[in-house]
Amino acid sequence: MKNKDVTILNVKGETKNDTVNSLFVDDKQYFNPIESISKEAKDYNLDIEILQCDINDIPSKIRSNLIIFLSENIYVKDDFLNVCISLNNLFRKGGVFCGPVNTKTNSLTKNDDIEKLSKSYYSYNLDFGSSEISNITGEEFNYGSLIGSVVTGTAYNEIGYSPIISNRHSTADNRLFISKIAKRYDIIYAKSLSKCVLLTNKDFSIESLSDYYYQLGHQDGLFLLEKTLKDKHKELWHRFVESPEIFDNEMPRWLFGSCPDKDGEYLESLVLMKCKYQIGFYEGMLGKKLI
Repeated sequence: MKNKDVTILNVKGETKNDTVNSLFVDDKQYFNPIESISKEAKDYNLDIEILQCDINDIPSKIRSNLIIFLSENIYVKDDFLNVCISLNNLFRKGGVFCGPVNTKTNSLTKNDDIEKLSKSYYSYNLDFGSSEISNITGEEFNYGSLIGSVVTGTAYNEIGYSPIISNRHSTADNRLFISKIAKRYDIIYAKSLSKCVLLTNKDFSIESLSDYYYQLGHQDGLFLLEKTLKDKHKELWHRFVESPEIFDNEMPRWLFGSCPDKDGEYLESLVLMKCKYQIGFYEGMLGKKLI
């Protein structure tokens, strides 16, 4: 059987937001990814396959040259597929291609706390100065979400994909999968491969915030679970003894920009998010549920 040129994995269950046809962020227009990428594939006469998958039904191997991970609230620019193909042709050793993730808040109740949180929530942007493309293979803690990234078929099938399923949550976003690919292929960050995530009120509920920051911590903890005991101890020393402020890099204090007595509810939200990140980190690192 001949490989497909492109496979879109549209993961159900990651988000449940209402969708729109397009949206603008900083004068850039982003479109419904299925429609936009399908149109590009037709223009380039490419054989495209669209798989609507639940988390537990995502194939471990796929006969395709490029696999694009998507979810219901991600939007892409109208040249997304063209950029993917160009990067794949340019970097023959590339295994994963990722890029900036912007956010757009829609139909939100006006709330100063939400405004502050939305500046970093779900966003992903690495600063490499004037460099448009950077190789981040050796920077595992800089890897972005797998959702919205593009994986070559060779890397996908050689490593074998599986979702993250733990006692507390399940997700298709597996940065450990990216880390395993990085041992054999390059991880490429390109500014031109930007996406946008549409956020609504329900994304800012305590439950949603908790789940998001727990998952961030859990993914970071899984990196340590895979390391040797020596490397694990070195990382733990760095995080908790030598540089305990590292958690402020993961959950930065600059999010809290005003007086606690004026922003009590916001302060409580930040404490919750930081605690959930740390619980997720410990459970990912230990491979078991703590509490």
